[in-house]
Amino acid sequence: MQQPVIISNQRTNGYPDLIVYTAGGGLAPAYRRLRFNGSSYPTNLTGEPALPTGTTVTGSVALASRITPDLAAPLVAV
Repeated sequence: MQQPVIISNQRTNGYPDLIVYTAGGGLAPAYRRLRFNGSSYPTNLTGEPALPTGTTVTGSVALASRITPDLAAPLVAV
């Protein structure tokens, strides 16, 4: 997992979804939504689907050194 990490306003099982950027290690560059399953968030991101191009996410950026339009591009953060 790399930066940015976004805490989404959308919730699953009472906890906010986490939007993370992934690349490398066999994963194509993409943003992925991590949902709380009742006891934890996924630790293996290879099973998490990439967000579709143009996905709009509302929330707060928790960790980011930079967010630019060329960074995996399918995310519109509001």
